[in-house]
Amino acid sequence: MRALLAGAVEDLRAAARLGGLLPAVTLWHLQRAMDREHTAHQQTVPAQRQRHDR
Repeated sequence: MRALLAGAVEDLRAAARLGGLLPAVTLWHLQRAMDREHTAHQQTVPAQRQRHDR
């Protein structure tokens, strides 16, 4: 999970560096960041449910 979130941060930084210069590339980095965050969240939620159900 930590690696996914770190990757999301890097994608957000890349999008910030590009600013509005290359909209398609900026959007690609933003989409990757969202995908990574979503995947990290999906991995975390089931583990939290298992601990809660005990």
